[in-house]
Amino acid sequence: MWNNREDVDVGPASSEAIGIPVSERLLPDEFLSPFEHDLFLGTRFTMNNVDSTDFIAGVIYDINKGTSIASFEGGTRFGDSLRVSMNIYLLSNVLNNPQDSSFYSSRKDDQVEIKVQWHF
Repeated sequence: MWNNREDVDVGPASSEAIGIPVSERLLPDEFLSPFEHDLFLGTRFTMNNVDSTDFIAGVIYDINKGTSIASFEGGTRFGDSLRVSMNIYLLSNVLNNPQDSSFYSSRKDDQVEIKVQWHF
């Protein structure tokens, strides 16, 4: 995953007028593009069965900082009216300095969701 934008000034049109030097402006890989120099590996598997079983799994790994984000989404039907699905999202090795990671505010926000749906 790659972003080729140049320096980005997210402040007012005239940053110098309010005292923000060019060296302190945000760069895309610092906040606006948290996926700079990252690798992504993912898969999708759908069984061709009556229960519509499927899953999607993926991992994003930051080469420079070692942060990784893993996700899994899957589900299947039981009978004609019941569907069970699960979503899991995990962050690991998020740096403890908010200046070093755009995921700092989400560092403790792993998520597991299990859903049971009954259709009638």
